[in-house]
Amino acid sequence: MYILLVSFVLLSVLCYRIYNGYRRTTTTVAPQLGSKPLRIITIGISSAGKSTLAKRLALEHNLDYIELDHLNWKPNWTESSREEFSSKVTNALDESEKRITEGLVNGWITDGNYRAIREILWSRASFAIWLDYSFSVVFIRGLIRALTRIIYKLEVCNGNIETWSATFASRDSILLWIISMHKPLQRELPKQLSEHPNIKLIRLSSPLETEQWVAKQQCSN
Repeated sequence: MYILLVSFVLLSVLCYRIYNGYRRTTTTVAPQLGSKPLRIITIGISSAGKSTLAKRLALEHNLDYIELDHLNWKPNWTESSREEFSSKVTNALDESEKRITEGLVNGWITDGNYRAIREILWSRASFAIWLDYSFSVVFIRGLIRALTRIIYKLEVCNGNIETWSATFASRDSILLWIISMHKPLQRELPKQLSEHPNIKLIRLSSPLETEQWVAKQQCSN
């Protein structure tokens, strides 16, 4: 009986933290994207929803979506060298800038926190959308996403899929990455962004706040 009671209390606290994390908002008003062309980086811990948001904004604003995981990871989870990855990203950005000049797109948007190509991206970006969600939100999202990909064998990129061993019994586990990097990333990103005055920061603290912000961008178009 005691164990059941403790389990119920812990589950209730977890559910409350998740609920609160999904709905929390800040008093700071996030800036709108403004005039085009747009050059946007989406950043934040894994499983925050960077790719989903980037794809959505790319569709709604006619932007080139540059998927960094696709450029970095080869089949069999073979990672590109730093030089190769940098070259791929530079070429993708140059191609997008050409399309902007030709009037085919209104800009570009990327997703990810890769340090190897950070300077290449951040030196060109005009906006950074930081999905600064609570740990409970991103961890539950990461767990659900991992289980869904494993069970249904969904492709992540370039034929790569997630496995039980890689997710739950590996030092490279995405869940372990979320646990170990959530707080450090929250400390590091403000300082790193302050070194790039060309970037206007849009910091969103919950999925609800992100939805509200996206809706405002649609109204302003």
